[in-house]
Amino acid sequence: LDPTDSRTLYLGSQGQGLYYSYDGGDSWWQSGPIRQGDINAIVVPNSPSLRCTIYIATANRILRTTDCGRFWDQQYYDTRLQEKVLSLAINRENPSIIYAGLTTGDVLKSSDAGKSWETIARLKGRITHIVPHVLKSSTLYLTIEGRGFWRSEDDGKNWQDMSEQLKKFSGALTISDLTTDPTRPDTVITASKYGLVRTTDGGASWSALPLLTPLSSVSISAVALNPNNPAEIYYTTDKTLYRS
Repeated sequence: LDPTDSRTLYLGSQGQGLYYSYDGGDSWWQSGPIRQGDINAIVVPNSPSLRCTIYIATANRILRTTDCGRFWDQQYYDTRLQEKVLSLAINRENPSIIYAGLTTGDVLKSSDAGKSWETIARLKGRITHIVPHVLKSSTLYLTIEGRGFWRSEDDGKNWQDMSEQLKKFSGALTISDLTTDPTRPDTVITASKYGLVRTTDGGASWSALPLLTPLSSVSISAVALNPNNPAEIYYTTDKTLYRS
């Protein structure tokens, strides 16, 4: 979702490249140059002047367009061809600062809109999500496949495992998706093999949400909050969309 235009959507497919919609999802078009391959992550800066700038992670590369997808530049290329870039995030206050997570466990940072990169952390496991804190630009949330939820309060230099309380929920360390509450930025809901689990203190403590689906009975692939009404929660399985 383009944060400056709610009717502009980007969709990353598995095998068929990038799609976009300018009418809130009523119609979709395939991006001309990006018609094949897996798109693992998409980010758009929260800046009206950069609304045609898009970053995508595909295979071992990070690509950028500044003209809404007509032309793309390669911003990062990993020489370890078997590795992949799985996650991307943009600093909310400074759109020139970009973070990337790899299958190697490396966390990368660019301070110049992708022209150069540095490795700021080496963690063990696949970095599946990086999510900036809504208010504190130096605070980041991160998930590692099978290793739960992590937090950094110094712009990614050091990371703290916030998953100790998650361990009491079977399967909750394998997080498929997460969403933050824009009105209460220390509140995060994670989707996992267990179900939905919520923290209201940045990961220090966790509690399970009651669901229609029995716990650990289905695979939840995505969770979202209505930003205008965070009490409204959505989650989806492979067959059904649920709303509270």
